[in-house]
Amino acid sequence: GRYAHCKNIFFVTNFPLIYPLLAKTDIYIGDMSSIGYDFLPFNRPMFFLNKDRKPLTDRRSFLFKCGHVIEEPDFDQLYTIIEKKLPQDDQFHEQRIWMNAYTFGPERPFEEIRKDVINAYATPPKY
Repeated sequence: GRYAHCKNIFFVTNFPLIYPLLAKTDIYIGDMSSIGYDFLPFNRPMFFLNKDRKPLTDRRSFLFKCGHVIEEPDFDQLYTIIEKKLPQDDQFHEQRIWMNAYTFGPERPFEEIRKDVINAYATPPKY
């Protein structure tokens, strides 16, 4: 209610599904959001806005290995950096494929997953 009348703030009340939006997206520009992981299957250019991570040493920053990292002092040069780095994006294709497989596992037919779920519920737990 406090910000309802602000013209520069928009509240999303009916949040859309993310995959149809990502399917129409050419470039990911973001941070360590889980949406970055959701973008991996599309294997398209990724640019990460880094405010405080150490991408080469922080194990929580592995996603940064899938695209170009833009440090906070360079945020004002975002478009120039994208134009310069975009032609070099091929170097990340294999890393994105690997990261997607590592994160989500191999694709499996729905019927196989269904059987696994049914078997898991039918099998008594082992203590």
